[in-house]
Amino acid sequence: MSNSRLPLVFIVGNSRSGTTLLARILRQSPHIFTFQELHFFERMWTPRDEIGPLSQTRLTMELATLAETQAQGDVRSPSETSLRFAKELSATFESSDTGHASILSHFMTGYVARHKPGAIPCDQTPRNVFYLADILELWPDSRIINIVRDVRDVMISQKRKWRRNRWVENPVPCREVLRSWANYHPITTSRLWRSSIEAADRFAEDPRVLTVSFELLGKTPDRTLSRLCSFLDIPYDDAMLKVPFAGSSLEPDCPDRLGINAARASAWKREGGLKRGERYWAQRMAHLAMQRHGYVLEDLSLPPSALVYLLTWIPKLGLSLCLNRSRIKNMVAAAARRFAT
Repeated sequence: MSNSRLPLVFIVGNSRSGTTLLARILRQSPHIFTFQELHFFERMWTPRDEIGPLSQTRLTMELATLAETQAQGDVRSPSETSLRFAKELSATFESSDTGHASILSHFMTGYVARHKPGAIPCDQTPRNVFYLADILELWPDSRIINIVRDVRDVMISQKRKWRRNRWVENPVPCREVLRSWANYHPITTSRLWRSSIEAADRFAEDPRVLTVSFELLGKTPDRTLSRLCSFLDIPYDDAMLKVPFAGSSLEPDCPDRLGINAARASAWKREGGLKRGERYWAQRMAHLAMQRHGYVLEDLSLPPSALVYLLTWIPKLGLSLCLNRSRIKNMVAAAARRFAT
C-alpha cells in the first residue's frame, strides 16, 4: 500500500504568501498529489518525539488524525472511516520505520497509493518553513518549494482574512473568525515574515530547495511554472495554470475565472488598507529581508500611529497565543523557532 521510495514535496512560506495557490497549480498535474495543510510538525511532532518507542496505538491514532485532517481540512477527532484507513495503513508500517516522523511519510505515500497511484505526495503547510532542517534530514530526497511575497501584501491579506466569512457559503465558527483577527498585528506579522524568510534563506544554496516569487508567478506564470516543473522533474503543462480565482482576502471568490490573478501582486499600493504606521513597522522589522528579495522600501519617518501599534502589540499577541494554544503541541518550542533571530 505504501511506497516509501517516493520523494516528498513540501510547499512552505509565510502564511498568506501564496502556498495555497501553488498547491492548486500542482494539483492540476497528474504527477502530483497535493494534500490539505496536514500540520504534522508542531501539532503532532516535535524533535523530542524521536526519543522513545512508538506504540501501535499512537501510530494508529496519529495516522487517523492525518486522514481526518485530509478529509475535513482541519485537525479534529478521527471518524470511523479515518480510523479504519489508519488501521489498514498501520499494518504495513515497516519495523525499520521506528522514528515518529516517519508517520508522516508513511501516511502520505500510503494515501497517495490508494487515491492517485504513482503520484508524488505534496504537503502545503506554510509553517513547515521553520522545519526545513528537520525535513531535509529526515527525508534527504525531498523537495522544498518556498514562496516569497511582499510583506506588505502579506499584511493586508492577513489583516482582512477574518472578513472572508461574509463571502463563503459555509461560514467558519466565530472563534475561528476571532482567531484570524487576533493573528494580525503589524509588528507580529512583519516579524514572523522576517523569520520565515530567514529560515528559508539559510537553504538558498541547497539544490533541494527552490524559492518562488509570488510577484513573478503573477507576471510570468508560464516561465515560473516551467522552472517549477523542471525542479520537480515533471512534465510542463500550461493547463496547470488554469486555477480558479479563490482564497483572496481582498475580494470574493470567482470560481468561473481561471488563471493567475496578477492583480494580487502589490495590492497594498492599490487597495489601501495599510496605514502609515503599519508600513513603518513592516520596514522596521524586516527591511533587510525586504531588500534582499528586491522589495522597494518607502521613505517613512516615525508616524504617531506607530506608537499606538506598539502599545497594542503585547495584548493582541497574548490573545493570539491563547487562541492558538490548542493548535500547537509545544508553544514555547514553536515560538523559539520563530523569534530566535
